[in-house]
Amino acid sequence: MGRKIYVLAGCAVGLAGLLLTATACNAGQGPFRQVQFCFVGQSDIPQLKDRLKQVAADYHLAYRDISDTAFDQLKRTGVLSKQNKSRSAYIDVYADREDGMGFGAGNLSLGDDQVAIAFTAGGDLATAQRLAGQTVAELQKTWQIHEVAANSGAFPLDCSHAR
Repeated sequence: MGRKIYVLAGCAVGLAGLLLTATACNAGQGPFRQVQFCFVGQSDIPQLKDRLKQVAADYHLAYRDISDTAFDQLKRTGVLSKQNKSRSAYIDVYADREDGMGFGAGNLSLGDDQVAIAFTAGGDLATAQRLAGQTVAELQKTWQIHEVAANSGAFPLDCSHAR
């Protein structure tokens, strides 16, 4: 268990500036689609996690919210010492299948007021594309979604307009 947490935290740290998804680490592939958006209110993080958990259930994906555990690991390793990241605003959630299809959502290298979500195909690109499409469509009902350029990472957005 301890080793898995270190591996997941290592994936999160290693990919934070490049690709925000542990599923990419697990499956050995990068994401085929990434999106990011700004939050507009204090209830947005729990609302996001609830929506992602529901999408994961719809697609029979294993959902894991390791936000608190990863926050503690990153704090101990000093990664968060240069960021003013609060525990309540830190996001590190994943949902995937054994073949690596799924998504990861996080905001390690972003502000507390935003998140990026990356989707990986695993062994089933067609289903993964439906998953990404459904997820983004659901999130667009509440937030203004920005597509992240291919082969790029998510960069902090100016979220001053979102509130």
